[in-house]
Amino acid sequence: MKTIAVLLGVAVLTSCETSMPKEATSVALEPPAGAVTLIREAKGQDQGGYDLFLPTRPTPINGNVWVLEAGNDQLVRFDSTLSVAQAFGREGEGPGEIQFAEDLIVAGDRIVVAESGNGRLSAFDTTGVFLQTLPTAESPRFVAEVQGRFVATLNFSPHYVYQVSERGKLTPHAAIPDVIRNIAASDEAMYLPAGPYIAASSGGELFVLDQSVLALSRFDREGRLLQVGLLPEPFRSRLLEQRIEQRKAWGARAAAWVDTPAAKRISLDREGRLLVLFHLPDSWGLLIDTNSWTARPLMLPENRRLHDILWAASDAALDTDRLYVLSGSQLYHFAVEGW
Repeated sequence: MKTIAVLLGVAVLTSCETSMPKEATSVALEPPAGAVTLIREAKGQDQGGYDLFLPTRPTPINGNVWVLEAGNDQLVRFDSTLSVAQAFGREGEGPGEIQFAEDLIVAGDRIVVAESGNGRLSAFDTTGVFLQTLPTAESPRFVAEVQGRFVATLNFSPHYVYQVSERGKLTPHAAIPDVIRNIAASDEAMYLPAGPYIAASSGGELFVLDQSVLALSRFDREGRLLQVGLLPEPFRSRLLEQRIEQRKAWGARAAAWVDTPAAKRISLDREGRLLVLFHLPDSWGLLIDTNSWTARPLMLPENRRLHDILWAASDAALDTDRLYVLSGSQLYHFAVEGW
């Protein structure tokens, strides 16, 4: 059997730090992205598909679309037509079982799942066969691969992400920039505590969306800070204000919540396009070009059905000219225009 080091391709490197930017400027705003067209939606179990329950992380792999189904602790693979589906794994603590998984990534020819419930990373091949687990010193929440090494976010931690060694040891990798700490401390009533969302490029760069202040940071493969940018206005201010209004509507019990993100999931495609999802009355996210550090709004369409699907989207992935969206426990395939 392959060792964990071979299976997961993990190497241990010393975390490095560098001088951090003293200011955070806004990501430049450009005209809205083009329209989207609904191609198809996934079939339900009565038609040979699968009835999803709390799905996340739609991931195209070899012509199929994989989904991490948190509600039933399974991996679900749809074919290219989204009409045939197969489930893998089940809830539990044993090999190949899943418990409270929040994230899924593709690492080479392997699918890696971060299980906060079992405190480990579990690897499957791209046919759904379980390979091996890597127990971690603390429970991982979100995971990314940076040049053959895994990094993960943890709850209530002083760093954004930690490297995961071949023995599961966690070493700080990307520190929270001082400029972001200063912003968060400047108005604690506005910048509520919220854990980061992460995504990594094939070249080893790591992107972190700080959900407390809505700032995007770029780190190199060694965890050194390269750039910090606030989400563009007026979207950033509107999202922060919307979060405050939601907290007020939830009442006194909301004060006990320690993680209140202002936006939804993020995902990065092979061309460096970062999707940041949220819901506002007129828009459902931003498409950020990480090469030019510019953002294009994703405006809600006039068509009422498409409007409702995209407004309620919980996660999405862009793959060339295809967009896979999870909304209301359903998987949809869209075509994009001019993205």
